Amino acid sequence: AFSPSFLNMKFSFALMLATVSGAIATDPVEVLVCVEALCPACEGFVTDYLLPTANTPGMNDIMKVNYVPFGNAKIDMDAKTVTCQHGDTECFANSYEQCVIDIYPDQADFLPFVACIAAVPTQFKMSQDKTFQECAESSNLDFDVIKECHDDADRAWDLQVKNSELTPADHQYTPWIVIDDELYDNSSHDFQGAVCSAFAAKGGSSDACTAALSSLSM
Repeated sequence: AFSPSFLNMKFSFALMLATVSGAIATDPVEVLVCVEALCPACEGFVTDYLLPTANTPGMNDIMKVNYVPFGNAKIDMDAKTVTCQHGDTECFANSYEQCVIDIYPDQADFLPFVACIAAVPTQFKMSQDKTFQECAESSNLDFDVIKECHDDADRAWDLQVKNSELTPADHQYTPWIVIDDELYDNSSHDFQGAVCSAFAAKGGSSDACTAALSSLSM
């Protein structure tokens, strides 16, 4: 068995190596991702750009994703109601995603779930718990805990309020993506390159970005 002091020393050494290699050269890039569950453009961004970037070795070390499933919904604080752009089904799905992020705030945990939901055809998100259960299980998350949150009216309302407040009031569309306070141009189709550029701009370097930055300079 290893002693606690040995394990601490081993962790410190690993951290030092990561720092020297540039994997943890500076603070991660802050990425705000404002979406809504039934938005086709949001689904495409999550499955085609966000998850593949997060799955690229080293990229999770240099970006911190703040994923906000609320989008263009309207909230009435007095009536305690939320009206979603794509109807009640979207509110139902947004609530599930909000619960997952609240319970599992590590992006390595919640991103596979939201990507799974994004890949599911809309007709299978029609207020059916089964879809969300399957995505939770495929992401190794505890669906019972997630459903308990989703079905708790007070907690679900509090999370809707929280996500409405996290959504910039001046956003004009979804997905609305902000990388280190700079609005990302969705038409560029190079999310990883944009994250790497922001990381380099603050003095960071990472092997994960070498290829991405090379493609930008070509």
